[in-house]
Amino acid sequence: MKIRNSIIRKIFKKKGFTLVELLAVIVILAIIMVLAIPSVLTVLQTARMKTFVEYTTKVYNASNQKYSKDLLTESSLPSCIIYDVVNDLDLSNVGSFKGYVAVSKDNGKVKYYITLYDETYMLVAYNYSDKIN
Repeated sequence: MKIRNSIIRKIFKKKGFTLVELLAVIVILAIIMVLAIPSVLTVLQTARMKTFVEYTTKVYNASNQKYSKDLLTESSLPSCIIYDVVNDLDLSNVGSFKGYVAVSKDNGKVKYYITLYDETYMLVAYNYSDKIN
């Protein structure tokens, strides 16, 4: 009986965290989360936007190459050609972006109008030619 009582006393003498200490840790973690979550979301949003801008540049480069190739291979081209991003420009392997590029030749100047979208962003009829000239 004496041995049993000493074992029980040893079990109860073990130090643990008090309820106040646990609550303090939880409050500190909650404050850190409140401060960290908005900055993490901002970083994610900025990364998505930069990806979209990079993909727009990729679409422009692919449409420029396709138009140049069509100029070399075709005897006569219409004044406006529309390329589908997924099918004509073969850019289906990068992201979930969809859209098209209208390439028009006006007074000898080639203009690229890009319409591009995914589940987050949409870019409608952006004249990429104005950016590069």
